[in-house]
This record gives sequence, structure tokens and C-alpha cells, in this order.
Amino acid sequence: MGRTDKLFEQLAGLETDFEERLVEALSATAKGGNQLLFMTVAAARQIGIRPTFACKAEEFLRSGHKLLKLRKKLKLPIGECLATRFIEACEHWSDASDHHRGSAQSVARRLLEDTGKGP
Repeated sequence: MGRTDKLFEQLAGLETDFEERLVEALSATAKGGNQLLFMTVAAARQIGIRPTFACKAEEFLRSGHKLLKLRKKLKLPIGECLATRFIEACEHWSDASDHHRGSAQSVARRLLEDTGKGP
């Protein structure tokens, strides 16, 4: 097995793990749980919330950036993958100047629907 094959195998495992964990978290948020799923540490600091509440988003963001880096290395598209969509959702939801960004619950539902992972 060549180096590229190992990278593709690693990517497949990372994406499966990321998707399983994120879909579970998104589903819980869509049902009214974890309303801070999309809250980044930077956004928490900006509005005066202790950054420890944003650790779940940061965990997914780190994993997502790792996946995107590996996809780029393998010259795979990144635009519509779940990691990109989650990162964009965090950036959008954390923008307090956008009063039409929606609740975490609605963003989670939309992300699940857009990716075909939810109802």
C-alpha cells in the first residue's frame, strides 16, 4: 500500500468519525439541546461568555480543519464536505451583527437537511 493509499484510508476513517460525532451533536441541537454548538471561542469572548462553553465547537473545528487539510493534500474538493459546511455554519452563527442568522436549533436543522443527514 502506497503513501497516497494510506492517506485516503486515513481520510475515510477521519471523515466517518467526524460525520458520526457531528451528526449526533447536530441532531441533539436540532431537538433543542446544546444551543452553543456553533459558538466559537472567539465569539464567546466577544460577547463575554466564558470560552469553556465553546469547547464543543472548537473540537469539531479542529477536526474539520484537519480533514480539509488532508483533502487538499489529496487534491479532493472541499466545498460541499460536511467539515466545510460546519465551519461555515460556525462563522455565520458567530456573527452577532447578522440578526437573521437564526437560532442554533434552526442552523443545525438546516445543516442536517442540506447535507442529507437529517429529517
